[in-house]
Amino acid sequence: ELKGDDATAEKLQKALVNQLRGLEFTVTAQIAGLKGAGLVLEFGGSQFEVNAGESTKSFGKVFKISEQFHLIVKKNPKEPRQVCHVRNAAGSVTFKNIEILITCITETVPLLVKTVDFHGGELLVSLDGREEMKIAGLGEQVFQTRVEDLQVFDIAILSLPKLPAQSCRVSGPSKLADGKAIDVQVRCHKSLEHQLSGFTALLN
Repeated sequence: ELKGDDATAEKLQKALVNQLRGLEFTVTAQIAGLKGAGLVLEFGGSQFEVNAGESTKSFGKVFKISEQFHLIVKKNPKEPRQVCHVRNAAGSVTFKNIEILITCITETVPLLVKTVDFHGGELLVSLDGREEMKIAGLGEQVFQTRVEDLQVFDIAILSLPKLPAQSCRVSGPSKLADGKAIDVQVRCHKSLEHQLSGFTALLN
């Protein structure tokens, strides 16, 4: 009887293993933070393009238990420029569907303020109302806050130079281009001083 019980258990075990081996599972990518276009993934020897804003990518393939999978980022997104990192990019399928996490981070660059015309005193500007910068001469200064690629930003003038009195203007692009840094220019002009001039008329 014991031998019969062992044989039955072994038979059931083999049947269960065969049943499990027949199961099929999927591997999908869950994508977070994707803003740019042009992300290309390589999976199973094939390349897959991912549209901007897409959060899930399936690869049209099913896996059996113990089959291997491997995913890499072939091309990172552009417009804006991003770098995408993959978590759990490779491994073997167990008894569940696999989700690979991809996190995309937008590149940032420094923002330079170039003063090209200035006549003394002090100018105060701010970046998006978050960081202030004092300008007291010609040249370049850099905000501590970096700006994301293609992010619209605003540089506001908080106070103008008074000694001498000047009017100033900030010019430059409203969003980033394809460079390592972005710069805006500041030009200041002396304000016109309204003076009263008088004369004496001699009457005969």
